[in-house]
Amino acid sequence: MKPIITSRYETDGYKLTMGNIFWFMNMVQERKIRGRYMFVDRDGTRYPAGHLDQLKEEIGYMASLSADPYVSGYISDKWPFLPNSFLQWYDQVFFHDTSQLDLSQKDGELRVVVEGPIHTATHWEVPFLRINSTILSRELGHNSPSGWRLQAEENAKFFWENNIAYSEGGGRRPLSAEHHFEALKVYSEYKKREGHGGLLGTSWVKYASDLNLMIMGTMAHEYPELMAALYGYPLANKMAMQTWIDHYGKRVGYFLPDTFTTEVALRDFDHYFANTFEGTRQDSRSPFWYADLMVAHYRRLGIDMRQKSIVFSNSLKTRKEISAVNEYRPGEYRRGVLLGGYITNNVGFKPYNTVLKLVAVKVADGPWQDVVKLSDDPAKSIGKIEEIARCRQILGIQD
Repeated sequence: MKPIITSRYETDGYKLTMGNIFWFMNMVQERKIRGRYMFVDRDGTRYPAGHLDQLKEEIGYMASLSADPYVSGYISDKWPFLPNSFLQWYDQVFFHDTSQLDLSQKDGELRVVVEGPIHTATHWEVPFLRINSTILSRELGHNSPSGWRLQAEENAKFFWENNIAYSEGGGRRPLSAEHHFEALKVYSEYKKREGHGGLLGTSWVKYASDLNLMIMGTMAHEYPELMAALYGYPLANKMAMQTWIDHYGKRVGYFLPDTFTTEVALRDFDHYFANTFEGTRQDSRSPFWYADLMVAHYRRLGIDMRQKSIVFSNSLKTRKEISAVNEYRPGEYRRGVLLGGYITNNVGFKPYNTVLKLVAVKVADGPWQDVVKLSDDPAKSIGKIEEIARCRQILGIQD
């Protein structure tokens, strides 16, 4: 059986956009920033005996992943805003340092901590979650059932016929690596065209190259979290946006506002930032609440939101849900949907609910600083209870 991860480009696009900034901070500015990431299984899964050994075996393969100039060239062509110096480092120098991982399993509970220079440690999140999900599927006997392709094609046709534009972003928690690729192939037969909906692209870099799709992805919550460690919670969103613009201008211009709640982020999402960013991504709470909030905010700023976009990415699970989001407030803003497990693990099994989140940052010889993600949904908050309370107090967030 071949390894689950066979390329260093089996990752999400946002790991390259964020990774470039982390690389610049450490390798060019020499800021010596370290990150600590913690695994969280929100469902409290009890992993079978032997799961840890399989994880370690798969992880061991990753240290020797070789360069792939073809995929690197594809990225450079599709994303010319990424500097060649970073892409050359990622392709030819970077490797997954297995000494950065601390893994253990006791009474079925899986404990994983990743710690290292943030420009390298960040690249463990996506492949680790993919490995973990694929192994768990094998252990549970979850295989692709007969007839799944027909269902996937019916879904793709439905989106195409109903003018629903979407991207695929389910590579972290698929049923399996093989199912992910085969499902994406089905959906890629129905790409977005004028007058129709369809697939815009995928966040999975390797498959984008394999299937000649656009690479999707901007930023994740760890990025504003890092800015909180560097500049404090009150300046975190503002510095995240400004640093992004410093590196990319108006390109890959979607801001993720809910790290410390969207309402807090909008304090800094002023006319300059709202006009510069192409749009925002909704990742927690109700998509309808979020759309109402953003429409009102753009109106207050005097910006025509018909030229701005919202990407909805908060675990949409059914055609009915996706259609309702797509049809809400028609004509008032551009819209798209980011579909994860709906494409890569939509065959009747309960989807996995695992993350590997940044929880602490250390700069040079300074102390470790705890960081948190609050989210618009308190159930998705991550971090130490006392640090969550401190963050909420500093930002003036009421219970």
